[in-house]
Amino acid sequence: MPDGSTVAAQGPGPAIVLYRIDGSGTEKLPGTTGRELPLDWINDGLLVLPPPGSGAPRGEVYKIDRLTGRQLPWRNILPSDPAGIMR
Repeated sequence: MPDGSTVAAQGPGPAIVLYRIDGSGTEKLPGTTGRELPLDWINDGLLVLPPPGSGAPRGEVYKIDRLTGRQLPWRNILPSDPAGIMR
């Protein structure tokens, strides 16, 4: 979380897992498959790259609401001229 209390990681099962830094437990992030790549927390959610083959536009970053699991496109991080970008 933005306050540094929780780390998001690809878990062993079908969800992103939230690990509390103080060791008090874990929880699965609703609405995730576990194949998304967690990037960073922002004030109102977790930023992720969608899994390969998901049909999402290249370079699209999604924001996931931590409580509901709702995913919304946040930003596309490809440059305006993607020439030369392989993956």
